[in-house]
Parts: sequence; C-alpha cells; structure tokens
Amino acid sequence: MVRSTTGNEALDRKLVDLIQDFERTFPERILGYFLEGSYADQSALQTSDIDLILVFKGSFLQDEEKTRAEQLARDWEHAGQFEFDIGFCEEETLAIGVPPTLKLGSVLLYGEPLPDIYPLISVSEWGRERTHAAYWLMNKVFQRPAVVTYPLDFPEPAAEFYGYTERKVQLANGQEVPSTRDLIRVMGWMGTALVALQGEQVVPRKSDCHRLYRHHVNDEWAPFLEELYEQCRNEWRYLIPTGARERAALRAICQRALTFENHFLQIYKQFLLAELTADAEERRAYALWVQEKLPLHDP
Repeated sequence: MVRSTTGNEALDRKLVDLIQDFERTFPERILGYFLEGSYADQSALQTSDIDLILVFKGSFLQDEEKTRAEQLARDWEHAGQFEFDIGFCEEETLAIGVPPTLKLGSVLLYGEPLPDIYPLISVSEWGRERTHAAYWLMNKVFQRPAVVTYPLDFPEPAAEFYGYTERKVQLANGQEVPSTRDLIRVMGWMGTALVALQGEQVVPRKSDCHRLYRHHVNDEWAPFLEELYEQCRNEWRYLIPTGARERAALRAICQRALTFENHFLQIYKQFLLAELTADAEERRAYALWVQEKLPLHDP
C-alpha cells in the first residue's frame, strides 16, 4: 500500500492507519501523501516529528472540506509515541509553483506523484513566502506580544534558556521533556528566508539550511546556524543537556538567538517596505494582511 518506508516498522504501521483514516474521510480527494523533513532524508532522531504534506486534487471543494481536514490533522498530531505535523496543499496552486521542500525534498508515501510539468516555485516568490513566515513564527511560536516592537526581547528573560525551550518532546518511555526543537525550527526558517533573499537559492530540506547559508550568504551568522544544528540537534538530539558546561553552552546559543532574530527583523523591515510599495497588488495585499494580524511597530 505505502510506496516508501521510514525504516521504522511501528511508524510505518501508524502511517498506514493515518492514510486509511484520511482516505475514508476524503475518498478520491487526495492526490498524494508526501513525507518531508528528517524522515524523508533518513536523518530522523527518536525525538523528531513526522512532517507530512497531503495534496488535495484540484482545490478544496468548499471551506468545510478544508476545515474537516485540518481537524483530522489535529486529531493525529499526537499518535502514541509519534508526533505528526500535517500540512495541506491544493493541486491547483501547485500547478503554478511547487515549494522546494515538496518538489525537491519529499518522498511519496501513497497516491500519485506530482506531474513533472508542475514547475518549482521561483526563488523570489519562495523568498517572499519564507520571509513573511519566519517573521510570523519568531513571534507566534515564542508567544511574543501581539504588536511586534524592535528590538525584540527574549520570550522569557528570567528563564535559564530565555523561553526558547518550552516546546516539549516525548521520549521513548512516554515522558515529555523540554526541547530545543522550536529554537531550531524558527532559526532555520529565518536562515531559509535569508538564503533566498540574499543568496538567491532555495533550501529543499531543513538539514540543508546551515550548509547552504554558509555557501550562499556566509556572513557572521553562518557559524551560529552551524553550531545550532550540530550541537542542539545532532549532539544533544533536541534535548536539554544535564551537564553544567553543556547547559552554559546552550544558554549562550540562546543569547545569540535573540541577536540573530533582531538581525533578521532589521532585514524584514526593509523587505516589508518594499512589499508594501510593490507594483504587484497581491504582494501589497499579503503584506498588509500580515501587518493587520501581526503589526510591526518601529519606534
């Protein structure tokens, strides 16, 4: 039934259950189920989540279909020992341009592959999408105030790791513990945006971000993104280290994270001004929508 395997038998069985659930709920409506992220490139850790993209044929039939799909995805977020991050795309939109994470960095689990004639999204369009998304994430994920003010402060200034480690992950024994997963996620999206904006390149996989940043941007933040990936992900496996020296190193990484966020926010301000005055109406409209939802105040 499933075209690819994750190498984890228990996860493969759970994925079959998930696919069957969506197929029962949306018969003949889903073109394909695509695995992204670390399970797609075989770099997953025990603490990794499972990134899935479900492509609906054509477009959503109505808002109600999209709402039901999103609710079913929420029902599947925590399935036993596994954590699923499920997103949706409409085939109609992909015919205009496919994100690199889907076209270049995914594995088809079930269903039909995307037609080859569907083009890769342009670097400029990808850069705009990721830049707005990174601005949104850096504020929403860390629960910052509803009005963004430059310069940003730490999410929780009094906390040992300044509020960057609130996201919990589940261990093999079922225990939930704090992690650096959101820290890595948000810094990675900012890096991805800057690779597109400044390096004019796309990042097809999250694991490529620090390498492509070094190659195509190569500013003072390249070592930070490399250390974040190698230390927080590969060495500490998203978990909070227990040793005093390692905890001090993580605290120092979190201190630099705030400086990187403010560096990004400075770039975002200039980007936002350009978008608000762009010739293309859809670019102006989307920038206005973002600012209505999450306004940036620059005193």
